[in-house]
Parts: sequence; C-alpha cells; structure tokens
Amino acid sequence: MGVDPSKFSSNLMKQCKRFVDQENVLFAQTENISERTPLEILMQSYNCLIESKDQGLIGSSTACIIVFNRESKILYSANLGDSGFVVIRNNKIVFRSQEQYHYFNAPFQLALLPSMNNEENLFSDKPQSADVRSFQLVEGDLIVLATDGLWDNLSESHLLLKTSNIRDFYVEDMQQAAKNIASFATELSQDPNYMSPFAISARKNGINFKGGKPDDITVLLARVSKS
Repeated sequence: MGVDPSKFSSNLMKQCKRFVDQENVLFAQTENISERTPLEILMQSYNCLIESKDQGLIGSSTACIIVFNRESKILYSANLGDSGFVVIRNNKIVFRSQEQYHYFNAPFQLALLPSMNNEENLFSDKPQSADVRSFQLVEGDLIVLATDGLWDNLSESHLLLKTSNIRDFYVEDMQQAAKNIASFATELSQDPNYMSPFAISARKNGINFKGGKPDDITVLLARVSKS
C-alpha cells in the first residue's frame, strides 16, 4: 500500500488548531502568551498524533508555529526544519527564522514512522528541538510564513519586490497577494536555468545544480494593524 505524505502534515496542523480552539479562553488572556506558547502547541499536537498510533498517518513534516501577543506586539515562534517566516518592515527584512538541517537538503522534521527495524536513514526529531524565538513587532509590519518550497525558489529580493506591490491590506487583497507570491515561486521552481536559492545552497555544498526546486508551496500573509 502507498503512503499519502500529506496526511501527517495536515493532521498535525489540525491538531494544532484543535489545541488552540480548546485553550481559547487561556490564549485570550495575553499574560498567558509567552515564548514557550508556540512550542507547547507543537508538542501537544505532535504527542496527540503519536498517541493515536494511526498507521494511516505515517509520514513526516517540518513545522512553524507563530503566536502574536496583541498587547505587547511581540511575535513568538517555534520553527523546526526549513519552513519559516520573515518580518518585513519598510520594505526590508528585519527578521528571518532560523532553518535547521541535519545536512544539506535534510531538514529537521517531526515524523510518525512505520514499524520497521531499519530506521537509521529516517529522521524523527523532537518538537523540543525547534528553534524558539521572540521578536518585537510594530504597526505596519508584514509577516510572510511559508513552506520550504517558497524559500528554495524565491530570493529575498524577489519576495520584497512582490510584497512592495501590495497596495491594500484587506483580507481579500492579502489572500490574492499570497496566491501571487506562491504562483511566482511555482513558476521559478520549474525553470531549469534559474539560479534559485536552493541551487546556490547546493553549490555551496559541492553539488553542481542549476534550476528551481519543484515542491509544494504554501504561503500565508499577515500584517500588524490596529484592532
């Protein structure tokens, strides 16, 4: 039987949402939100999948959880692997999450592994290995959260060019902007002559590679504004 790798990642995020929804009263109190909050969400959600012992969820995934404290305007994050986010202020990237690799093109990842004896080539990292950070935001900051398919194909200069074209910040405008960024990255991923960020990194690691890196691409946009 084949394995649908999307089931693990989608169910991990569903568990994260369920945990946040259950603790909605807790998170409504800003004093309860701290640097540990994103990590706690990730740990609780991953543990639920492990405890389910559902072999239909076999797979692995990177993860990036961010939580915004509306009162202090501090953004808390837990990033495991090579998904991640940037904070853009006045058309400059003022913060970027830290990517994590075992070695080139082998990111840290959470996993639900099959019952097998030979697992030395399979990575299964712990949520506690996530890079935990906090960053002070200000009104007008733009947050771009995305899977590695974006970062492997879109340079920072390309990203800033795309975000600088956003004129309005209503929900519909932000949704369209996210789609445009993802579509542009998809185009670049299929260009065999494009010197992508992935190709540049490959060459730094002694691998002669040129072109984009086809992959699933998910992009989320958020902007700090007055309530």
